[in-house]
Amino acid sequence: KLIDGVAIIDEEKCVLCGKCMDVCPKGLITEKPVKNKVFVSCNSKDFGKTVKDKCSVGCIGCGICAKSCPFDAIH
Repeated sequence: KLIDGVAIIDEEKCVLCGKCMDVCPKGLITEKPVKNKVFVSCNSKDFGKTVKDKCSVGCIGCGICAKSCPFDAIH
């Protein structure tokens, strides 16, 4: 599930294993100050090439983070 084209973290499922952070090709997913919480620091509603053309650090909607999460906590 995406909100405004950006992956969201299910904080009930996330155990902060770091896999989504490690695989994000743009390095957008980082820890928040509170334990077991992460966020995606991007607000683009576009995907792929459109994002790349507008923003060098924008989420491209590749889904690699969701595929890598063993807890189904990011979509």
